[in-house]
Amino acid sequence: MMNNLKIKIAPILIGAIFILQSCTSESFKNFKTLPEEFHTFQTPQSNIDSIAFWKSKDELISHIYVTGKEDGAVHIYNANNGDFVGFLKKNSSGLGEFQRPNGILVLEDILYVVERDAHKISIFSLPELTFESSIGFNELQYPYGIAGFTDSIDKSHKIFVTDNPNAGLPQKDRIKHWKINYNEDVQIKYLGIFGNQMFRKVETIACDKELNRLLVAEEETSKNKIVSLNLTDGNLESTPLDTFKFLYEPEGLALIPELDIWIATDQSDNDNRFYIFDRMNLTLLDTIGLNGVTNTDGIAVGKIGEDWFLYAVDDDRRVGSFNLNVLY
Repeated sequence: MMNNLKIKIAPILIGAIFILQSCTSESFKNFKTLPEEFHTFQTPQSNIDSIAFWKSKDELISHIYVTGKEDGAVHIYNANNGDFVGFLKKNSSGLGEFQRPNGILVLEDILYVVERDAHKISIFSLPELTFESSIGFNELQYPYGIAGFTDSIDKSHKIFVTDNPNAGLPQKDRIKHWKINYNEDVQIKYLGIFGNQMFRKVETIACDKELNRLLVAEEETSKNKIVSLNLTDGNLESTPLDTFKFLYEPEGLALIPELDIWIATDQSDNDNRFYIFDRMNLTLLDTIGLNGVTNTDGIAVGKIGEDWFLYAVDDDRRVGSFNLNVLY
Protein backbone atom coordinates (compact mmCIF):
# COMPACT_ATOMS: atom_id res chain seq x y z
CA MET A 1 0.00 0.00 0.00
CA MET A 2 2.70 2.45 0.89
CA ASN A 3 4.58 1.76 -2.35
CA ASN A 4 1.42 2.19 -4.41
CA LEU A 5 0.68 5.45 -2.64
CA LYS A 6 4.11 6.82 -3.42
CA ILE A 7 3.74 5.90 -7.06
CA LYS A 8 0.43 7.72 -7.29
CA ILE A 9 1.64 10.87 -5.56
CA ALA A 10 4.90 11.27 -7.44
CA PRO A 11 3.43 12.38 -10.80
CA ILE A 12 1.20 14.91 -9.03
CA LEU A 13 4.15 16.43 -7.20
CA ILE A 14 6.21 16.60 -10.36
CA GLY A 15 3.34 18.31 -12.14
CA ALA A 16 2.93 20.79 -9.30
CA ILE A 17 6.62 21.61 -9.31
CA PHE A 18 6.57 22.09 -13.08
CA ILE A 19 3.63 24.51 -12.88
CA LEU A 20 5.24 26.49 -10.09
CA GLN A 21 8.47 26.87 -12.02
CA SER A 22 6.58 27.91 -15.13
CA CYS A 23 4.72 30.66 -13.24
CA THR A 24 7.93 31.82 -11.63
CA SER A 25 9.68 32.11 -14.97
CA GLU A 26 6.87 34.39 -16.14
CA SER A 27 7.42 36.87 -13.32
CA PHE A 28 11.16 36.64 -12.78
CA LYS A 29 13.80 38.08 -15.09
CA ASN A 30 12.56 37.08 -18.55
CA PHE A 31 13.51 40.52 -19.83
CA LYS A 32 16.65 42.36 -20.92
CA THR A 33 18.97 43.66 -18.20
CA LEU A 34 20.96 46.77 -19.12
CA PRO A 35 24.65 47.02 -18.16
CA GLU A 36 25.64 49.94 -15.97
CA GLU A 37 27.76 52.90 -17.01
CA PHE A 38 28.63 53.42 -13.34
CA HIS A 39 27.39 53.09 -9.78
CA THR A 40 28.04 55.86 -7.29
CA PHE A 41 29.80 54.84 -4.09
CA GLN A 42 27.57 53.36 -1.42
CA THR A 43 26.13 55.50 1.38
CA PRO A 44 23.66 53.15 3.13
CA GLN A 45 23.47 55.46 6.14
CA SER A 46 21.93 58.17 3.94
CA ASN A 47 18.81 56.24 2.90
CA ILE A 48 18.71 57.94 -0.49
CA ASP A 49 15.38 58.28 -2.25
CA SER A 50 14.87 60.56 -5.26
CA ILE A 51 16.96 61.93 -8.15
CA ALA A 52 16.89 65.06 -10.31
CA PHE A 53 19.05 65.73 -13.39
CA TRP A 54 20.47 69.14 -14.31
CA LYS A 55 22.59 70.25 -17.26
CA SER A 56 24.17 73.68 -17.73
CA LYS A 57 23.03 75.80 -20.68
CA ASP A 58 26.40 75.34 -22.38
CA GLU A 59 26.07 71.57 -21.74
CA LEU A 60 29.54 71.40 -20.22
CA ILE A 61 28.32 70.41 -16.74
CA SER A 62 25.79 67.70 -15.86
CA HIS A 63 24.84 66.81 -12.29
CA ILE A 64 22.41 64.51 -10.54
CA TYR A 65 20.96 65.66 -7.22
CA VAL A 66 19.96 62.86 -4.84
CA THR A 67 18.00 63.21 -1.58
CA GLY A 68 19.30 61.51 1.57
CA LYS A 69 16.41 61.03 3.99
CA GLU A 70 18.42 59.96 7.02
CA ASP A 71 21.42 62.30 6.74
CA GLY A 72 19.28 65.30 5.81
CA ALA A 73 21.32 66.22 2.75
CA VAL A 74 21.18 66.43 -1.01
CA HIS A 75 24.08 64.49 -2.55
CA ILE A 76 25.52 65.86 -5.78
CA TYR A 77 27.26 63.67 -8.37
CA ASN A 78 28.78 64.16 -11.80
CA ALA A 79 26.15 62.74 -14.16
CA ASN A 80 28.84 61.66 -16.65
CA ASN A 81 30.92 59.42 -14.42
CA GLY A 82 29.30 59.28 -10.97
CA ASP A 83 32.09 61.18 -9.19
CA PHE A 84 31.01 62.82 -5.94
CA VAL A 85 30.71 66.60 -6.23
CA GLY A 86 29.46 67.61 -2.79
CA PHE A 87 26.56 68.02 -0.38
CA LEU A 88 23.83 70.61 -0.25
CA LYS A 89 23.28 71.61 3.39
CA LYS A 90 22.86 69.20 6.28
CA ASN A 91 20.14 68.02 8.62
CA SER A 92 18.69 71.00 10.47
CA SER A 93 15.47 72.97 10.89
CA GLY A 94 16.52 76.36 9.51
CA LEU A 95 15.57 77.91 6.20
CA GLY A 96 17.47 76.23 3.39
CA GLU A 97 18.31 73.27 5.61
CA PHE A 98 16.63 69.91 5.47
CA GLN A 99 14.46 67.65 7.59
CA ARG A 100 14.11 64.31 5.81
CA PRO A 101 14.33 65.50 2.19
CA ASN A 102 12.37 63.24 -0.13
CA GLY A 103 11.08 64.40 -3.52
CA ILE A 104 13.32 66.55 -5.72
CA LEU A 105 12.78 68.44 -8.98
CA VAL A 106 14.80 70.57 -11.38
CA LEU A 107 13.08 73.07 -13.67
CA GLU A 108 15.51 75.10 -15.76
CA ASP A 109 18.05 76.40 -13.21
CA ILE A 110 15.85 75.99 -10.13
CA LEU A 111 16.08 73.10 -7.66
CA TYR A 112 13.06 72.15 -5.51
CA VAL A 113 13.51 69.89 -2.47
CA VAL A 114 10.50 68.44 -0.62
CA GLU A 115 10.98 67.96 3.13
CA ARG A 116 8.61 65.50 4.71
CA ASP A 117 9.30 66.26 8.36
CA ALA A 118 9.45 70.04 7.91
CA HIS A 119 6.34 70.00 5.67
CA LYS A 120 7.85 72.45 3.21
CA ILE A 121 9.59 72.82 -0.14
CA SER A 122 12.98 74.53 -0.24
CA ILE A 123 14.02 76.33 -3.42
CA PHE A 124 17.58 76.89 -4.68
CA SER A 125 19.05 78.44 -7.81
CA LEU A 126 21.58 76.46 -9.83
CA PRO A 127 24.46 76.01 -10.18
CA GLU A 128 25.39 78.24 -7.24
CA LEU A 129 22.89 76.47 -4.93
CA THR A 130 21.73 79.82 -3.59
CA PHE A 131 18.74 79.52 -1.28
CA GLU A 132 15.74 81.38 -2.74
CA SER A 133 12.71 80.57 -0.62
CA SER A 134 10.67 77.95 1.22
CA ILE A 135 6.98 77.31 0.59
CA GLY A 136 4.22 75.02 1.80
CA PHE A 137 4.46 75.55 5.57
CA ASN A 138 0.75 76.23 5.91
CA GLU A 139 -0.52 73.84 3.25
CA LEU A 140 1.54 70.65 3.56
CA GLN A 141 1.34 68.03 6.29
CA TYR A 142 3.37 65.00 5.15
CA PRO A 143 4.72 65.74 1.65
CA TYR A 144 6.64 63.30 -0.54
CA GLY A 145 6.81 63.66 -4.32
CA ILE A 146 7.02 66.64 -6.65
CA ALA A 147 6.52 67.35 -10.37
CA GLY A 148 6.21 70.47 -12.45
CA PHE A 149 6.65 72.34 -15.70
CA THR A 150 7.63 75.75 -17.05
CA ASP A 151 4.82 77.83 -18.53
CA SER A 152 5.68 78.63 -22.13
CA ILE A 153 4.00 82.05 -21.97
CA ASP A 154 4.95 83.75 -18.70
CA LYS A 155 7.90 81.41 -17.87
CA SER A 156 6.49 80.73 -14.42
CA HIS A 157 6.86 77.34 -12.77
CA LYS A 158 3.84 75.29 -11.82
CA ILE A 159 4.59 72.56 -9.30
CA PHE A 160 2.53 69.69 -7.91
CA VAL A 161 3.28 68.01 -4.57
CA THR A 162 1.85 64.82 -3.07
CA ASP A 163 0.78 64.98 0.58
CA ASN A 164 0.21 61.87 2.71
CA PRO A 165 -1.32 62.50 6.12
CA ASN A 166 -3.34 59.47 7.27
CA ALA A 167 -1.85 57.28 4.55
CA GLY A 168 -4.16 54.43 3.62
CA LEU A 169 -7.38 56.38 4.05
CA PRO A 170 -9.13 57.63 0.90
CA GLN A 171 -8.76 61.42 0.63
CA LYS A 172 -9.24 64.03 -2.10
CA ASP A 173 -6.59 66.45 -0.86
CA ARG A 174 -3.42 64.47 -1.58
CA ILE A 175 -2.16 66.67 -4.44
CA LYS A 176 -1.49 70.40 -3.98
CA HIS A 177 -0.08 72.92 -6.45
CA TRP A 178 1.61 76.31 -6.69
CA LYS A 179 2.58 78.87 -9.30
CA ILE A 180 5.97 80.53 -8.87
CA ASN A 181 7.33 83.49 -10.83
CA TYR A 182 11.02 84.35 -10.88
CA ASN A 183 11.31 88.03 -11.74
CA GLU A 184 13.23 90.46 -9.56
CA ASP A 185 11.65 88.77 -6.57
CA VAL A 186 10.27 85.27 -6.12
CA GLN A 187 6.47 85.50 -6.34
CA ILE A 188 4.55 82.51 -4.96
CA LYS A 189 0.86 81.73 -5.35
CA TYR A 190 -0.78 78.71 -3.75
CA LEU A 191 -3.37 77.32 -6.18
CA GLY A 192 -5.01 74.90 -3.75
CA ILE A 193 -5.89 71.21 -3.91
CA PHE A 194 -5.51 69.78 -7.40
CA GLY A 195 -8.53 67.88 -8.70
CA ASN A 196 -10.93 65.77 -6.66
CA GLN A 197 -9.63 62.27 -7.32
CA MET A 198 -9.61 60.01 -4.28
CA PHE A 199 -6.18 58.60 -3.34
CA ARG A 200 -5.02 56.48 -0.41
CA LYS A 201 -1.23 56.62 -0.56
CA VAL A 202 0.61 58.68 -3.16
CA GLU A 203 4.27 59.57 -3.48
CA THR A 204 5.55 59.59 -7.05
CA ILE A 205 4.07 62.12 -9.46
CA ALA A 206 5.19 63.29 -12.91
CA CYS A 207 3.76 65.46 -15.66
CA ASP A 208 3.69 65.73 -19.44
CA LYS A 209 2.89 69.36 -20.23
CA GLU A 210 2.67 68.86 -23.99
CA LEU A 211 0.00 66.15 -23.64
CA ASN A 212 -1.68 67.90 -20.68
CA ARG A 213 -1.24 64.85 -18.46
CA LEU A 214 -0.27 64.23 -14.82
CA LEU A 215 0.68 60.68 -13.80
CA VAL A 216 0.23 59.67 -10.16
CA ALA A 217 1.39 56.42 -8.55
CA GLU A 218 -1.19 55.00 -6.15
CA GLU A 219 0.89 52.87 -3.77
CA GLU A 220 -1.88 51.45 -1.62
CA THR A 221 -1.35 47.67 -1.70
CA SER A 222 -4.87 46.91 -2.92
CA LYS A 223 -4.52 49.47 -5.76
CA ASN A 224 -0.82 49.65 -6.76
CA LYS A 225 -1.27 51.29 -10.13
CA ILE A 226 -0.62 54.54 -11.98
CA VAL A 227 -3.49 56.84 -12.88
CA SER A 228 -3.56 59.70 -15.38
CA LEU A 229 -5.13 63.06 -14.54
CA ASN A 230 -5.88 65.97 -16.83
CA LEU A 231 -3.19 68.55 -16.12
CA THR A 232 -5.66 71.43 -16.42
CA ASP A 233 -8.52 70.39 -14.16
CA GLY A 234 -7.36 67.21 -12.41
CA ASN A 235 -10.10 65.05 -13.87
CA LEU A 236 -9.41 61.34 -14.19
CA GLU A 237 -8.51 60.08 -17.67
CA SER A 238 -9.32 56.59 -18.88
CA THR A 239 -6.12 54.94 -20.15
CA PRO A 240 -4.63 51.42 -20.44
CA LEU A 241 -2.83 52.14 -17.15
CA ASP A 242 -6.18 51.69 -15.38
CA THR A 243 -5.98 47.94 -15.88
CA PHE A 244 -2.20 47.51 -15.88
CA LYS A 245 -1.29 45.62 -12.72
CA PHE A 246 2.06 46.31 -11.06
CA LEU A 247 3.47 43.13 -9.52
CA TYR A 248 4.95 44.97 -6.55
CA GLU A 249 4.86 48.72 -5.87
CA PRO A 250 4.82 51.58 -8.41
CA GLU A 251 7.58 54.06 -7.66
CA GLY A 252 9.81 56.31 -9.79
CA LEU A 253 8.47 57.79 -13.04
CA ALA A 254 10.39 59.52 -15.82
CA LEU A 255 9.38 60.95 -19.20
CA ILE A 256 11.58 61.16 -22.30
CA PRO A 257 9.64 63.30 -24.80
CA GLU A 258 12.27 62.91 -27.49
CA LEU A 259 11.80 59.13 -27.46
CA ASP A 260 8.05 59.30 -26.76
CA ILE A 261 8.28 56.98 -23.77
CA TRP A 262 7.52 56.86 -20.07
CA ILE A 263 9.61 54.73 -17.70
CA ALA A 264 7.91 53.41 -14.56
CA THR A 265 9.50 51.53 -11.67
CA ASP A 266 8.03 48.35 -10.18
CA GLN A 267 9.93 48.19 -6.88
CA SER A 268 11.05 44.83 -5.51
CA ASP A 269 13.89 43.49 -3.39
CA ASN A 270 14.56 40.58 -5.73
CA ASP A 271 12.56 41.19 -8.91
CA ASN A 272 13.05 44.92 -9.55
CA ARG A 273 11.84 45.91 -13.01
CA PHE A 274 11.15 48.94 -15.16
CA TYR A 275 8.23 49.22 -17.57
CA ILE A 276 8.44 51.29 -20.73
CA PHE A 277 5.12 52.78 -21.85
CA ASP A 278 4.20 54.55 -25.05
CA ARG A 279 3.94 58.26 -24.30
CA MET A 280 0.86 58.84 -26.43
CA ASN A 281 -1.44 55.95 -25.56
CA LEU A 282 0.24 54.66 -22.36
CA THR A 283 0.41 51.06 -23.56
CA LEU A 284 3.25 48.78 -22.46
CA LEU A 285 6.16 48.61 -24.92
CA ASP A 286 8.86 46.76 -23.01
CA THR A 287 10.17 45.64 -19.62
CA ILE A 288 13.82 45.96 -18.59
CA GLY A 289 16.06 45.32 -15.63
CA LEU A 290 19.12 47.27 -14.51
CA ASN A 291 22.29 45.47 -13.51
CA GLY A 292 23.21 45.92 -9.86
CA VAL A 293 20.03 47.86 -9.05
CA THR A 294 17.26 46.62 -6.78
CA ASN A 295 14.54 47.99 -4.48
CA THR A 296 14.36 51.23 -6.49
CA ASP A 297 12.58 54.34 -5.24
CA GLY A 298 13.47 57.29 -7.46
CA ILE A 299 14.62 57.50 -11.06
CA ALA A 300 15.58 60.33 -13.40
CA VAL A 301 16.60 60.70 -17.03
CA GLY A 302 19.02 63.05 -18.74
CA LYS A 303 20.58 63.58 -22.14
CA ILE A 304 24.35 63.91 -22.41
CA GLY A 305 25.66 64.42 -25.91
CA GLU A 306 23.48 62.27 -28.15
CA ASP A 307 22.72 59.65 -25.50
CA TRP A 308 19.85 59.34 -23.03
CA PHE A 309 20.70 57.98 -19.59
CA LEU A 310 18.49 56.47 -16.91
CA TYR A 311 19.57 57.05 -13.30
CA ALA A 312 18.07 54.74 -10.69
CA VAL A 313 18.41 54.40 -6.92
CA ASP A 314 19.77 51.04 -5.78
CA ASP A 315 18.44 49.81 -2.43
CA ASP A 316 18.57 53.22 -0.67
CA ARG A 317 22.39 53.32 -0.88
CA ARG A 318 23.68 54.38 -4.33
CA VAL A 319 22.70 55.41 -7.87
CA GLY A 320 23.28 53.49 -11.08
CA SER A 321 23.55 55.04 -14.55
CA PHE A 322 22.38 53.24 -17.71
CA ASN A 323 22.63 54.21 -21.37
CA LEU A 324 19.21 53.81 -22.99
CA ASN A 325 20.61 54.03 -26.50
CA VAL A 326 21.25 50.30 -26.35
CA LEU A 327 17.45 50.01 -26.61
CA TYR A 328 16.62 52.93 -28.92
